Amino acid sequence: MHSPFLICQFAKETLSNLVRERFGDNFPDIVKKQQVGFIYNYLKELNATSILLESEYVDRDYLEDYSRYYVKCFNRYGERCARLHFFSSEILHSQIEKGLMQDPKNLESELQNSYLGFMVIKPLPKTFIGKTCLKVYPRVCEDKNKFILHKPYNVNLFGLKLSVNSIPFQEQDKVVSACATTAIWSLLHAQKHTDRYGVPSSSEITLSAINHIDNSSNSFPNKGLSNKQILRAIDVQSYRNHKFDFDKIGNNKNRYSPGKFFEILKPYLDSGIPMLLGCDVYSKSESNSESGYSFDGSHAVTILGYKNSPDEKAIYIHDDRFGPYAKAIIHTNEKKFSFSDPEGVIIFPSIFITLHHKNQEGHWSEPIEMLVPDSLIIPTNPKIRLPLNKIINTCDIIAEEFSHYYMQTHSREEKISFDIKLITLAEFRDRIISDARIDNRYEILTKNSPRFLWVARFFGDGSSHSIFEIAFDATDIPQGEAIAHLVVLEKEDFEIVKNVVLNLKEGSIIPANSVDNFFPNFVRYLQPEIPKFEEYLNKTYGAARAPLRLKPEETLNGQLHTQSSNLRKIFFGRSSPLIQQEFPDLGVGQHLIWAISIEGALLIGHEVGELGHPTLTGYKFARISGELHRTTDGWAINAKSGRYSGDYLNQNELLSNARLKFMEVFYEEKNMECSFYMN
Repeated sequence: MHSPFLICQFAKETLSNLVRERFGDNFPDIVKKQQVGFIYNYLKELNATSILLESEYVDRDYLEDYSRYYVKCFNRYGERCARLHFFSSEILHSQIEKGLMQDPKNLESELQNSYLGFMVIKPLPKTFIGKTCLKVYPRVCEDKNKFILHKPYNVNLFGLKLSVNSIPFQEQDKVVSACATTAIWSLLHAQKHTDRYGVPSSSEITLSAINHIDNSSNSFPNKGLSNKQILRAIDVQSYRNHKFDFDKIGNNKNRYSPGKFFEILKPYLDSGIPMLLGCDVYSKSESNSESGYSFDGSHAVTILGYKNSPDEKAIYIHDDRFGPYAKAIIHTNEKKFSFSDPEGVIIFPSIFITLHHKNQEGHWSEPIEMLVPDSLIIPTNPKIRLPLNKIINTCDIIAEEFSHYYMQTHSREEKISFDIKLITLAEFRDRIISDARIDNRYEILTKNSPRFLWVARFFGDGSSHSIFEIAFDATDIPQGEAIAHLVVLEKEDFEIVKNVVLNLKEGSIIPANSVDNFFPNFVRYLQPEIPKFEEYLNKTYGAARAPLRLKPEETLNGQLHTQSSNLRKIFFGRSSPLIQQEFPDLGVGQHLIWAISIEGALLIGHEVGELGHPTLTGYKFARISGELHRTTDGWAINAKSGRYSGDYLNQNELLSNARLKFMEVFYEEKNMECSFYMN
């Protein structure tokens, strides 16, 4: 019978001994495993001090795999796992025993303060590294040039609630999963809104990729998944796949340039979306030239972060052959290195990636392998239909046109840069509300908008403050208009960009084919719209309002009182009779009520008792409204209508426009009785 837990100091040898203590001597030399070496060095840099072995642990993922395959094996591998917990402070047996008996909450706080994560040990002699969650390096999270995906992962240790910010990693077991399956498993865990219990096990992922028939006997052992099977496995989880294929040789026009590699992956990661990288693995070839590498096979890893500094571009990946958050540097080849493809043809790909990790002395190791990107597979919410490439191309054109304009007109270089991020409508509106620089905030916030938006922010040369933003409808089709909003933050700078775009001449660098960009849509969006009559009415007489309230006298048995034709008159334009002729019985000191209808007509009628403006408009929407008083000097108008005019912010301006409406309808030269003035 195993002890519930064992504790020892952190070291490679003690880690190996703990595993052997739990599972016996039939495990091979543990410390020689490349993943164990990587994890050891990773934890060493986090100042790991103690290891706690949880002897009996039921891992849901392994239990599912065990029930599908291992339970039927002649050799009994067992269904129970162990779990190693790592701490940056010294942990003692007596501390755990005493804390669990006397003060569990205090013990929980002590352990959480130094908790670095855990590693599940499966009862499989050669591929025993199961679910592993290690704390992300604090220096990575604090560096503005680095970004890495992680989220809280809750752990229950003997009832103590611990937590670590990480994304789960595991090595492939070469039976129920291969590298692609493991990469998909980590990718699904990294999804923003995925619950840990909603992620399928490796065997489930493999089954969904390979079979349409439950419990097929041909699924395991699994040697690997094709691109089609990878897409199927992700599709089963109800994600929409965005796939980018990269040209490794330089002659395939249907594939993306490797130079676009970092430009594509960064916005997705900034948006909290992990991705799966398909690549070809090359190792140093002794038979080839000094700089030659030969093909080892195809591989898949999960991209979870990046480094974007002036001197280096890199990605952070979960690679089942190395470990979690492995750093991979992106290199421009410039024909320095040659690669022998599967058919033996020598190629010179534009970029390649080298994997790096720190050794026991804390120095970066020399790479022994190189990865050549083949494809990116990105799972997103199924509502997101618009791929990123058209957004990038549009922003590239805007930036290039701006730079081209400055060089032509000012003989100097001036650039604008941009970044792109996928956000929800709620997040977009939060940003609009919080930025006081935005003048058209009301129009943006009240406009009907899609749930997901690609937001491209443009910055001045060397500035960290955005000049303007373009919000693209991420749920639109590639052939759609796509542009949902334009957010202007720096008016003067934006006017320069706007003039550049609107005054393009022949010789512009805009591609003739607009299939791969939305630049023509952007040009149309910037062009002044042909004025609409409704917009004119809204600006001149105010946006239409519903009557704020009804008085009891204005309704009878559920029926609404409407002024009869002998009490009210409607004027759409110039009237032949003057107003005193239209209302001959109205004497000095008496008044009428008036309103501008939703169609822009002038309504004038009598106020009988408590029957006011709603009875004049027929209880319909109306604009600025008020009273019209007969005076010895002519006619005085005001905006006294609590039901329609009460909350216009520019009431005086609208009333002035309404006065002009009266003068237009009832005008006779030198007739003082037709004079209208504001009161």
